[in-house]
Amino acid sequence: MGSNMGERMQTLLLAMEQIEGALGRIRQISPPYETAAWGFEAPPFINACLQLETDHSPEELLFKLQAIEKQFGRTPSSSKEYESRTLDLDLIFYGNQRRDNQSLQLPHPRMHARHFVLKPMLDLAPNFQHPSLKLSLQELHNDCKDTTPINVLPFQSWLPSLFESRSYLAIAGNIGSGKTTLTQRLAEDYPVQVILESFDKNPHLAAFYQNPEEYALKTEQYFLQSRIEQLSTPLLTPCVSDFWLEKSLLFAQATLSQSRFSEFQKSFISRSSQAISPEAVVYLYRPVSELLLHIKKRGRVYEQNISSTYLEAITASYERKLEEVFSYPILKIDATGQHWDRQSYDYVKLLWELARL
Repeated sequence: MGSNMGERMQTLLLAMEQIEGALGRIRQISPPYETAAWGFEAPPFINACLQLETDHSPEELLFKLQAIEKQFGRTPSSSKEYESRTLDLDLIFYGNQRRDNQSLQLPHPRMHARHFVLKPMLDLAPNFQHPSLKLSLQELHNDCKDTTPINVLPFQSWLPSLFESRSYLAIAGNIGSGKTTLTQRLAEDYPVQVILESFDKNPHLAAFYQNPEEYALKTEQYFLQSRIEQLSTPLLTPCVSDFWLEKSLLFAQATLSQSRFSEFQKSFISRSSQAISPEAVVYLYRPVSELLLHIKKRGRVYEQNISSTYLEAITASYERKLEEVFSYPILKIDATGQHWDRQSYDYVKLLWELARL
């Protein structure tokens, strides 16, 4: 992807939305690179590469990419000279497939001579082998003679300003939905205080999973006290937590008898005002099958016998809770199959959805 006219970063972000909406799923994106115009005098480009998972053929993909270019004002040109572009979308590889005809050449015939293509591609797949040249992208980069100036920008350049108007954001979701992972990732990319729930400090939790009926009330009472303390002590702002205080009611409702829940609910209502309220909540949904995989992978011994029935009950509680009216917005994210590692477009997309609330 490339742009050297207008709001370059905004154009590329909007183009990615169009690509994922029409062509498939964007798995990874590189950091943006600012590059001097290649082969002509013009303002610098911002370039980036993305990895797309698609069911479209190469020919269909190229046609649709050209249609997206037109949406951003690019018009067909009869000139063979290089020129400035609001948006330039090139198909570099399509797996190991090859094409050589008037409409499409795969792999792109000049990609190995251009650092502005090779450098961002190295961020995604340094060991990918060019199907014709039989060299890896790293080897092609090492051999490239292009000396055009290129400057990598921080990956955070893709991210919106989230905390200029928000002082507290809460991340919500079922067990194993990725709340802590997302919270810690936000702390890496924004100057925020992180509030992480201390599961291991709850002395009743392991016993609860062995004997829910006997230990449910003690477990939820401890969590409620702990959460309120965490959200009522002097906090630096902005801040982000990997829990939503309302989860105390959700889990209590799923684990306590009706009479015990009624008493717990009274305690929650009387005490919850001590804690600060979020200015936005992100709720992460994942199917139970995926939750179970995440729980197994992180390896907490006391969680390994969590049943799918219990997780389904918690998900149902969250869904009912989301139907209520709150004084702050709640963004529901279907996080099925998503990850928030470095270069994840899922992560960038989530934050832009949040910024638009």
